[in-house]
Amino acid sequence: MHHRARAAMAAYDQARCVPTRDVQARTRASLEAFLGALVTGDVAAAEALLASDVRALSDGGGKVRAALVPIVGPQRVILFLRRLMEMRGPPVAWEERMLNGLPAVVAVFHPGADPMLALHMVLRVDLDSSGRIHALHSVLVDRKLMGVRMPVPE
Repeated sequence: MHHRARAAMAAYDQARCVPTRDVQARTRASLEAFLGALVTGDVAAAEALLASDVRALSDGGGKVRAALVPIVGPQRVILFLRRLMEMRGPPVAWEERMLNGLPAVVAVFHPGADPMLALHMVLRVDLDSSGRIHALHSVLVDRKLMGVRMPVPE
């Protein structure tokens, strides 16, 4: 059991991202460029920022709508996110924050007709060695976001 644990930790240590200032700056730039491309509808620019094996993972905690399985591939990730934006609409307030040492977006949405759509979201990205986004993580369930101060809509 010790050897299996050591092997698992070795793989984790190799893939682990240490949040240096350089990593923070690259992550911030990629996150901002990606969200900007999504908001303006520039699909080509958004796809260019994603790795070929990109995965979008969402956590709705069984309380709000979220993907039940990882969304894999640039085209599928962008289609998924664009459809979510159409269903949910733009955030009424959002801020970029440092969470767990890396930039993330914290957003608040207007309550819509569907009570299963999340009102709050935290989105963070992981970059690969070439600087492309290889994972998007979104947490949508309020009880998992209790420690995060939400932006106040104006």
